[in-house]
Amino acid sequence: MKKLISLFLAVCMAAAMFTGCSSAGDSPQPSGNGGDLPTLRVAVMPLVTSLPVKYAMDNKLDEERGFKIEPMMFSTGAPMNEALGADLWDVSTIGVAAVTSVSAYNGVLVGDLLEASDGIGLYVRPDSPIAQQTGTNPDYPDLLGNAETVKGSSFILDIGTIKQLNELKYLEAIGLSDTDVSTINMDTAQGYQAFLAGEGDVVGLMPPFSFMGEANGWVNIGGLKELNIPVVDMMVANQQSLQDEQTAELIVKFMDAIYTANEALNNDPEMAKELLAQYYAENASEVDEENISQDIDRIHFLTKEDMKTRTNGEFLKIMAEFMHSTGKVEDSKMNLFETNITDQYLNQVIEG
Repeated sequence: MKKLISLFLAVCMAAAMFTGCSSAGDSPQPSGNGGDLPTLRVAVMPLVTSLPVKYAMDNKLDEERGFKIEPMMFSTGAPMNEALGADLWDVSTIGVAAVTSVSAYNGVLVGDLLEASDGIGLYVRPDSPIAQQTGTNPDYPDLLGNAETVKGSSFILDIGTIKQLNELKYLEAIGLSDTDVSTINMDTAQGYQAFLAGEGDVVGLMPPFSFMGEANGWVNIGGLKELNIPVVDMMVANQQSLQDEQTAELIVKFMDAIYTANEALNNDPEMAKELLAQYYAENASEVDEENISQDIDRIHFLTKEDMKTRTNGEFLKIMAEFMHSTGKVEDSKMNLFETNITDQYLNQVIEG
């Protein structure tokens, strides 16, 4: 109980810079302009993943649809998932941590959110023999390195994340497996600093550290883009919230607002960059203008038109299978990646 109370207080403090913090049992908060409107508790992060939520709030897309977004800020997906277990939010904008949302907390993927074509990669120093070898696999012509130059290398990255998926797919593409290399488990920030200090042969990075690495002259030998694996962020809903008819209706309205925000962000990249810079500043994140520009340039915010033709939740299934292969998702949980991926609410948005 103490842990849940502490978690809730942390959420309230983090969200305080945006709005008042209320519990699941509180009555609707005043909207300021449109009288009392029902609120929807939305879990967000200080990353581009949640930029559509900021746009929706700034432009009152929620109020236009008859509800108010109550943002609840989390640093990463891990504490966001803990809060889901405590029933502290209704819907989230989240990345690969959605695997845990579904497998551990019975979350429901209701819609893909955005797709990143670049930014996650494996980097070596420019004088590495790996960087000199090209053309190993004609199916992936932009990969660098081969079995001879990579075998025995030490990879620095955080195990059980999308960067390990990158490592395994890269090794597979050049004819190796994880037993042919050593993997040092560090998170992205630690890994960046360790590689900068001369440790390791290869480091797995994601934005903004991948952009910083490139500025250092480090060479990407094969990221997810080069392996033809797009990265997708998602909207995951609380199963309990979906069981409440009124809240389920608000989640559909929220999705509609987000896909409308996404179209606006796609149509005006300069506005999106300015908004992201403001969002980072509001959340005390120091990211320079060039990195912000790179972040927006690598992303396509998914729209209603996009969702009419794509398979919702496909990336989540890929990640679930990967996590299952590493023992992070139990056999008994794999069926959730069929039952807890739904088009039910997405179809209401598209048809509405």
